[in-house]
Parts: sequence; structure tokens; C-alpha cells
Amino acid sequence: NGPFAGKNQSTKEHLDRDRNLKEYPLCPDLEEGTDEIFCSRNILDDLPEGAKNPLLSPGRFYSVLCEKLSFNSSSFTFGSNELDGLYFDKCHIGDGFAACAEMGAQEKCVGHDEPFSFYGETGTIFSLPGESSEKYGISFNNGRTKYFFDEDHFDLVHPRNNYELWFVQRTRREKIILMKKPFQVTWPPCTFDALSDEYFPYAII
Repeated sequence: NGPFAGKNQSTKEHLDRDRNLKEYPLCPDLEEGTDEIFCSRNILDDLPEGAKNPLLSPGRFYSVLCEKLSFNSSSFTFGSNELDGLYFDKCHIGDGFAACAEMGAQEKCVGHDEPFSFYGETGTIFSLPGESSEKYGISFNNGRTKYFFDEDHFDLVHPRNNYELWFVQRTRREKIILMKKPFQVTWPPCTFDALSDEYFPYAII
């Protein structure tokens, strides 16, 4: 779910997704490759008192985009109508967290606000710091979306394998992954160029 949800690939996954859109929590249909934070809201909250519209199903809870944070100039904090508290800063890890606040070192969640963290999760680095961003782009869903972190906010773990061999069955409408076989190249080793601070695109045998 959310930043951990993979991309729909098979026809069955797309059909299941279309079917689930009609069930609770009735999430809107987002473009592929995007994540957003949703809040559950009773439709009566947005209708004039006594209004009746059978198409809107009054009294039913729907999932809607949470309100983005705004800056409170009097307290120099960030908050919104969705949050009970005011916080140190807004989240800077991606556009999908525009409704999320970042707590200070000694802060705790206020009222019904709940914490969210990627602590303990394992992701894959998809982009390095460059002109577009000074942070590392890390994905937790095999590249469907990525979030941006400073280098001191994550630990780099070297996997036991650095390549995968995929066995894929192709049909007229889709590609079905039958099996993945991980493996590691142990020889020849990669050659590091200390002068340019990078690995050569080849190995010296």
C-alpha cells in the first residue's frame, strides 16, 4: 500500500484494481507513478445541511486528498485543517507527502495525528544527487515512485547478489514473470579509479 505498492502489470491486477475502486475506502483513480496521502471524510461534511443528492450518497465516507500544509507565520510552524498539531517543518521527501509534516527532534504527534516513517524499510537507489536534486532518489516499490533522502538518513547495504536473471513468458497482451534467479559476479572484480573517484565500466583481468 502507498509507497510500498508495486505497479500493476498483469491484466488480472488491472481488473482487480478497477473493481476495488468501487469499494471502501473508495480511493480516487490516480495516474500511474504517483502517490498521495488521502483522508477519510463523510460526504455530509461538504454538503449544505439538509441537501439531498442520491449520486453523492450522503452519509457515506469517501477518501479524498488530504489538505496540503500551510505556514503559520505567528508560530513559525506548519499545519493544516487535517492535522491536530502544528509542526517544525513540512516533509521534503517527495510531492506525494505534501500533506505530511516533519517533527522536530523533541516533538511528538498531537491528538489524533499519527507518525509515519521509512525506518527499517529496505529500498533501492534509483537516482544519485545531481542537477535536479541534491538528494538520493530511493524507491520502495521497484521504481514505481521514488522518495528523496539525504545521505545521512539511510544506510547503504550491499546485497548478496548484484544481478538477476528473469524468465518471462510473453503473450499477446502482457509479459508474465515466471521466475527470478539472483546471482553475483565474483570474478573479475570491478576496478576502481581513485583519480576520478568512480568505477571503470570494465574490469582489468
